Amino acid sequence: MERPKISLVVIKNDIRLHDNPALFHAANQNLPIVVMCIDEKLTGSASRWWRLNAVQDFRKVLEGYGIQVIFSENTLVDCKMIVRLFEIIEIYYSDELPQLFLKALENHHTLFHKFRPNRLFSNFFIDTQIKVFTVFAKKAFERISEIDAPLPLPQFNNTHNSYCLHNIMMPIPQIKGVKWWREMENFWKIGEKAALDKWKSFRDSIHDRSILLYAKQRDIMSVDGTSLLSPHIHFGEISVRKILHEIKDIPEEQSVHRFILELFWREFSYHTLEHMPDYYYRSKLEYFDKVEWEDDELIIKKWQYGKTGCPIVDAGMRQLWRIGWMHNRVRMIVASFLIKNLNVKWQYGAAWFLDTLVDADVASNAFGWQWVSGSGVSASPYFRVMNPFLQSQKFDKNGEYIRRWVDELKPVKTKHLHETLNEQYIPLIVDLSKGKSIFLEKIKHAMIDRNTN
Repeated sequence: MERPKISLVVIKNDIRLHDNPALFHAANQNLPIVVMCIDEKLTGSASRWWRLNAVQDFRKVLEGYGIQVIFSENTLVDCKMIVRLFEIIEIYYSDELPQLFLKALENHHTLFHKFRPNRLFSNFFIDTQIKVFTVFAKKAFERISEIDAPLPLPQFNNTHNSYCLHNIMMPIPQIKGVKWWREMENFWKIGEKAALDKWKSFRDSIHDRSILLYAKQRDIMSVDGTSLLSPHIHFGEISVRKILHEIKDIPEEQSVHRFILELFWREFSYHTLEHMPDYYYRSKLEYFDKVEWEDDELIIKKWQYGKTGCPIVDAGMRQLWRIGWMHNRVRMIVASFLIKNLNVKWQYGAAWFLDTLVDADVASNAFGWQWVSGSGVSASPYFRVMNPFLQSQKFDKNGEYIRRWVDELKPVKTKHLHETLNEQYIPLIVDLSKGKSIFLEKIKHAMIDRNTN
């Protein structure tokens, strides 16, 4: 039987219709479209859970247009099967195509069309690495007018059901075992519509003026001061060009400026990883990786599961475990605690975040951890150590965030939540001052060894 001629749209993290260059341009051709959604192996269970649900939602949307969706786990078997089923005339994509897929397409006369991924500056700043964020942000603001406006929705003019894959459709795998994601299901709405609704609410809310209060509220853990858009942005359920286009002309508003800087911070992390491909597992300052870090499995597990005896750290780690997300200020606190009080190398923490965050992003994750540790590009100084008790006192003054996530601490008076609790709670697993001193000494010795060798 003759294989149907198709245009193949390959998607990894562009799971949306609006402002999707690959889908938009494929729709303008005279070939039926098949969409292949690819799994990503670098992140873990929570991120995979989100992707599976996002692809399920996307499949339902595209089926309404008569477009077939295949989910590939990026194996050679999957790739060979797709090539065997179809005569692929053209491929439209933004993220890098898997090598296995390219191998399966050898000796095929296929046209390739590559577009920019869900980024603002994917084609800017390519030739030279910028290593200071303030410099990057300044250049980004200077070139903000060069960013193209978002594309309209694609018009699918050539959809039909002359080929039917229902009997051979690759099912989207389900995560088996205990439904650890049950609370995540109750907390999150996944998919393009959910992302657009959340953005509209955050952008337009008149009652709480969310985006106009962003600069003041983004660090307060107990209020909804952040957009909660990070997983939607990571999976491309919403276009960052759309976000920027809709707010960049709001005049002289501090919160909007601060929000745009967060978008630029994401861009800077990708820029760094593109110039330093090993950045997600190797310290930029090499002597950090030569320190004799602690490797106590029990201590690490207590940190992972929020059993450290430090209320704000435990609240953050339990929030992470239960909903797959953590407030950004708390991410910095728990990272500093792990590295600079427990003396555990940042790579352990980064690996745990990649497995448990629904917005797990290799570039942003590595950038955040290396920033806190002091080992990376444009990082916080290594000797800047966050005191978790002072942080909770400042940013969770009434203890609402701590009580929400640590049930055992609900009856404890607020003033005691920002100090060592002794018999009222789990014993603190480290003397903060001692741990900090050990960390600073280790880094100083590593720096001396580097300079003498």
